[in-house]
Amino acid sequence: MPDDLSPEALSIELDLDDEATKKKAIRNLSGAAFIGDSLYLANDEGKKLLHLRRDAAAASRYTMKKAIALSDLLALRSEEIDEEREFDLEALAVDGDRLWLIGSHAMGHTAPDDSHPKQLGLKRDRNRLLFACVEIENGKIKPDSGRHLRIEPIGATYTTAFLSALRKATPRAHGFVREISALAGIEADSFGDIGWFTPYTLASTKENGLDIEGLAVRRRADDASRSIAFVGLRGPVIDGLAVIVEVTIREHQDRGLTVDGAPRFHLLDLDGFGVRDLEWRGADLLILAGPTMTRQNESALYRWRDAGASNAVERVGGLPMQPDGGGPEVIASIAPGSGRLMLLRDGISGPRLVDRDGAPSQDGPRYLAEVYRVP
Repeated sequence: MPDDLSPEALSIELDLDDEATKKKAIRNLSGAAFIGDSLYLANDEGKKLLHLRRDAAAASRYTMKKAIALSDLLALRSEEIDEEREFDLEALAVDGDRLWLIGSHAMGHTAPDDSHPKQLGLKRDRNRLLFACVEIENGKIKPDSGRHLRIEPIGATYTTAFLSALRKATPRAHGFVREISALAGIEADSFGDIGWFTPYTLASTKENGLDIEGLAVRRRADDASRSIAFVGLRGPVIDGLAVIVEVTIREHQDRGLTVDGAPRFHLLDLDGFGVRDLEWRGADLLILAGPTMTRQNESALYRWRDAGASNAVERVGGLPMQPDGGGPEVIASIAPGSGRLMLLRDGISGPRLVDRDGAPSQDGPRYLAEVYRVP
């Protein structure tokens, strides 16, 4: 088994300024994407996209330029957004002149306490269903360029074309349908076209339910209006295998997106880990993988050779916990062809957070991010 990976001596310094403490952003970074001299960051507890720019006086330093409200960026309708809840934005991806964003799609759940038994996930928040892209020009987001999959009500919860496609994917969930029809006293045919993945979309993350954390996108060479998205799931892990969903997304002129065709499910052997992030390396996908639940003792980096056309996966190296306690959450290529990756950790609380004098600080506003070289 390959040895643990070692970071370069030089860190990338991220200065989040006043945004560092808002929604504890500096300790909850969940996505990153470099575009030229710009760096975009996602915070899974917030409602904004953070735009940083490379410091002209220090190539390894990025400073805060603007915090962009996601609701303004995408012109979401009032029925598509819950003003009281975060977006749970979990991944960013670059595809040419597009920056893509995706939420966890996770089902809400009620934590157990002394007086009530645990309740299974019964409601999906609208904000968590975000699947969108914006156009980038000279590192900046073009005004009025945001597109997203429309979020629609379905009974007491919500869905999108992507979530609906997951639930209809073949093969049909005969065992699940048979069980539910028997319990409900309803003919099995009344349930319609329910796919094998449906049960995982109905459970919360704590019950091995759907939980998106990685995204990689590539435009189709034969049609610029269509992109192939690889969506990495932290959960479910099925029979010890991680799940990556491949789906084609088509853009509309009316600032919308839709799903084109049926999704493909790739089950990959990542030693029992789920997916935490994805990043292109030529035709291969680098996969940041880690535990599906809260116990975080180890993570690792894998390479999926010829992604989408094979199941050939190799372990690149381990990424053990650091003294500051943060688990690996994000990988992002610093520059095309450089072989250098920035790694961000979730829940970080130690010496990688510093104040403006370089002294350790729980609130930052500076984060000293690790850099790894992976050819």
